[in-house]
Amino acid sequence: MPPGAFFETARRTGVLADLDYQSMHLSLDALTRVHAAGFDDLTIALNVSAEALTDVNYPGLLDWALQSRGLTPSQICVEITETTILQGGGRTIATAVERLKRMGTRVALDDFGTGYAGLAHISEIEVDEIKLDRSLTANIATDPRNRAIVRSIIELCRKLGTHVTAEGVETAEQLRLLRVARCPAIQGFVLAHPQPCDDMIAWLSANLPLPAGFGTAQPAAPVARLRPAT
Repeated sequence: MPPGAFFETARRTGVLADLDYQSMHLSLDALTRVHAAGFDDLTIALNVSAEALTDVNYPGLLDWALQSRGLTPSQICVEITETTILQGGGRTIATAVERLKRMGTRVALDDFGTGYAGLAHISEIEVDEIKLDRSLTANIATDPRNRAIVRSIIELCRKLGTHVTAEGVETAEQLRLLRVARCPAIQGFVLAHPQPCDDMIAWLSANLPLPAGFGTAQPAAPVARLRPAT
């Protein structure tokens, strides 16, 4: 079952929030293992649905899950999508984001560029980071208009003090153009493919520090993106 169909089925059957909480615990366990292996500067991004994010107990449960593992809120970034904002109600989601930020957790707007109101959401909801959707980075090497849009978004976020990560970076040319645009961080197959936690620890041991050419114009702390398989 494709991921989109899987999540829609989970939402329709009312189990999506339960899956979010299961994913949260599995991911934090993985981060604990990564830190124990010596990579204690890595952080983790958690994707959260509207069903979990609007649960008044979510911040407290996340805080308890962190404390029980000796982790801190600053090691977590909660990622929300425009769909999450629309499904949860803008003001409700903004309140949930405020609670998370008071905890010390970072918040990112994921899949930026796929919806009609992305810029409005940056204004309405105080996020620390945006994740440029792969639909924008995919054509950056072949479409000058697309390239100009990406550069403009990166520059706007720099002025707002908002961090940017480009998703779906798969080729050396895409990486080069993003470096020219001074994009501070990337995510994609040009760096590594999804892999089990033990394999990722072996990859980190073999590849850090990254070879010349993978650095960006502005150094950023490494981010581990750990998602349990579905």
